[in-house]
Amino acid sequence: MQIKRVIVTGGNGLLGRYISAQRKDVVSLSRADLDITDMSAVSKAIFKGAACVIHCAALTDVDYCESHPEDAENVNAFGTKNIAEACRAAGAKLIYLSTDFVFDGAKTTPLTSKHTGVYKEEDEPNPISIYSKTKLKGEEFAKITDKWVVVRTSVVYGNEQGKRHQAKPKKFVNWAIGELNNGHKIRAIHDEFNSPTFAGDLAAALLKLADSDFGGIVHCAGSERISRYDFALKIADVFGKDKSLIEKVKSEDLKRLARRPKDSSLDISKAKEMGIQMSDASHGLEKMREELMKK
Repeated sequence: MQIKRVIVTGGNGLLGRYISAQRKDVVSLSRADLDITDMSAVSKAIFKGAACVIHCAALTDVDYCESHPEDAENVNAFGTKNIAEACRAAGAKLIYLSTDFVFDGAKTTPLTSKHTGVYKEEDEPNPISIYSKTKLKGEEFAKITDKWVVVRTSVVYGNEQGKRHQAKPKKFVNWAIGELNNGHKIRAIHDEFNSPTFAGDLAAALLKLADSDFGGIVHCAGSERISRYDFALKIADVFGKDKSLIEKVKSEDLKRLARRPKDSSLDISKAKEMGIQMSDASHGLEKMREELMKK
């Protein structure tokens, strides 16, 4: 049964726009519409008659968060606390978008053909960066509501065209396509693994969860554990780019402020059991290419 009045924070972001495109009765709130760090504004702006709030607004630049810990905590942790308190007061369900980075990437479980990734919902988080620590705090704050869902995902990508005032692509896929289009070499890490997630699949999963009675933690990510280097090769394959421009590098070869997990790939068995369909890297990229061809 489809509930009425779903509100999305971070509505002008990549995922927020995909959610709005799939369901026309969604109330989408951008950063300009709502400062989630302002509890008074949150209380006034959103939750009149809301059945569910999908909370996507966050600071997701991992290195920025590392150098601006107060900003990260204010938005990712305390901003989520404000949303959660308003949801509790309104009796609204809260779906909080979290991250694979809450794990340290050190798990060594042998993978079988049935595994899509290493980490399951019941595994103990151990964040290793400011970004991931503040997102985990957000998970804890989300749980103060009576009805909550924590959705962990990984490397969300999709069509960024049409996003106003964007000087350059922020997501790896769009950036890589642009660089390869211009004949520029790109460097891609081969010793870090995650679960790249097509935004259209994730949007559909979030809306399915909004309409369901499910409560708890669920991993909704791409169905393939893959390195950034192999993902870059698949981008080149799907979009017809020159793979010789892609250079394989180790994680230590790149100068990055924040630590990243070596393998934060997510097991999505639970989501599959719930009827949630998530694409592997090639199929997700093909869906994105089909969207771009229609533009």
